[in-house]
Amino acid sequence: MNFTERNNYESIPEHDLRDRLVNYFSQWFEVDYEVTSLCRTKRIDLLMFHFSDTDKLFPFGIELKKTNVKRGGDIAKWCIQANEYTKLKFKGYTPIVFVTPQISGWYLDEGERVSKHNVELSGSSGCHNNVNSFIHRCFNIGELQKYYIGANAYCRFTINSYQVWDSRTPTVINYNKLLLCL
Repeated sequence: MNFTERNNYESIPEHDLRDRLVNYFSQWFEVDYEVTSLCRTKRIDLLMFHFSDTDKLFPFGIELKKTNVKRGGDIAKWCIQANEYTKLKFKGYTPIVFVTPQISGWYLDEGERVSKHNVELSGSSGCHNNVNSFIHRCFNIGELQKYYIGANAYCRFTINSYQVWDSRTPTVINYNKLLLCL
């Protein structure tokens, strides 16, 4: 795990991280930020539609946290908050919610009693992660994960251990895997 990068990520103000994500994902997604729910009680950091999703059937929501101090209770509150967003409408859409930074391998590591997976690997080897499937089953959310191939960093949307989007093939969404998670 790249702790130096994690520490750098955590030192960036949340609004700067949000702006970086907006700029990055705008290449492949229609992106809105700080979108208020229709009930006017909650606000999600990003609401996005992949350019291939012309019917807007698969809204991606991202809930971002500045994470320099996290304890188990903080992670639980964040997951509960993200889960609440899966039940609300934003601009008329109920999003598939992903959290970032990733919880798998950064805040919750696999213990000795479960099969370990290196979340920083590419492809399904890194996605098949017990923590990722745990947060999906408990909170109905996924993660925006970072991973590495050599010195190059990439990202992917992972939910229930399925990779549904990868920055190495950014024009493709795996709609079949998304449907398995709805």
